[in-house]
Amino acid sequence: MMSLVRLLRHVGLATACALLSACATWSPRIDLPSRTLPVQWPERAAALAKWDRYSLRARVSAVRGDEVVTARLVWSQNGALSRLNLTSPLGIGGLDMTVTEDIEQRLNEALGFEVPVKSLRYWLLGVPDPRLPVSGLSPMDEWDLGLPRSFQQQGWQIGLQRYSSVPGTSLRMPSLLEMRHEAVQLKIFIESWGTTTLGTSSVRASTRGGAK
Repeated sequence: MMSLVRLLRHVGLATACALLSACATWSPRIDLPSRTLPVQWPERAAALAKWDRYSLRARVSAVRGDEVVTARLVWSQNGALSRLNLTSPLGIGGLDMTVTEDIEQRLNEALGFEVPVKSLRYWLLGVPDPRLPVSGLSPMDEWDLGLPRSFQQQGWQIGLQRYSSVPGTSLRMPSLLEMRHEAVQLKIFIESWGTTTLGTSSVRASTRGGAK
């Protein structure tokens, strides 16, 4: 079984398409389906859960015990089809896969722990997977603007540490996620949504119920 470090180091050395049987030419960015979202949480969550076409680019940091690995991520959602591309920070080599049940199982076997990739398409948007139970959803108040700070799902704690404005829209989208599961910690620093690089205006989640 391939460890987390071995898998992502392998990403930096050679193309991992053979491992996942999912090689293809990388698709272009997919723009966001809306330039606005409801302010209140129930309506915002319902709207985002219906987003089935979007893309993002991010930096990923994975920590498991003494193992620390970084990579660059491009995520493309097109209907029910999730596709992700991981490369080393220098862009050498990469892992390019379309998510299926078989691929997700083989990826988790290689990592040595479960990453619910099918739910990740929702978590990246800052909402729980609407198909599954959720707990620990942080309370909202007038300072949060309908933006949750954290929730728990499938044994993972998902922390939405920061939101940033998307230029040319009224959207505030997640720009920093911290996900924890037992000894595993993943940080996702989102740099662009769709075809747009994130702006500098941000809302940082507060553990005391407000945004700074």
